[in-house]
Amino acid sequence: LSRRRRRPGPRGAYGRRAARPSSVRGAAPRAPAAAYTHRLGGDVGRTCRASQERSRAQVRDSRDPLWYAGLDAEHVLYASPAIESIWGVSASRLYDDGSLWWGAIDRADRRRVRSEWKACADGRSRGFDEKFGVTQPNGAIRFVSHAGSMLLDDASGNAHMSGRICDITRRTELEQDLRQSRKMDGLGRLAGGIAHDFNNLLTVILGNSDLALDDLDPDLH
Repeated sequence: LSRRRRRPGPRGAYGRRAARPSSVRGAAPRAPAAAYTHRLGGDVGRTCRASQERSRAQVRDSRDPLWYAGLDAEHVLYASPAIESIWGVSASRLYDDGSLWWGAIDRADRRRVRSEWKACADGRSRGFDEKFGVTQPNGAIRFVSHAGSMLLDDASGNAHMSGRICDITRRTELEQDLRQSRKMDGLGRLAGGIAHDFNNLLTVILGNSDLALDDLDPDLH
């Protein structure tokens, strides 16, 4: 009778058959890789969400005048409390009525600022950095340095504008006072020079007058 031959298994370095791994000999199966990946993904997701919440809280609590807005420049998405103090209106009013944002900008600067904004929103420039005046509802004027750029949200694919505003009122006032003092100093120097030249002319006139009087007949004095 022909016997059924066994297929020889893999042999080791010394001719013996290699032992089967423990997982094949009845060991408890390992957890699927998908389950581990799921747990890892959940942990990463929770960590990312916590990081985002901390970032939002830092932005909300930050004293830096930060802002976010739509590309159309009419929808303010976020304004920090520091911007509220510069514009003189609450952030909720800026969210409801974007015209309050642009209406406060000085009329002489408004067109230029809008043009720089549109160029950045259209992708024709990488950003903008402008200086202009802001008139508050009570009539007070603040001077600001306004810088921003366009950002793309990787999650949603939407683009928005983001930037920072610095209150430079005190520095601008000091610069204006310095320019005014220099102007007055220049006027003083000009007036002093004119007075000196005029005094020289008067000296010549008076001297010639005295000489002319000396030549006159004493009876005509």
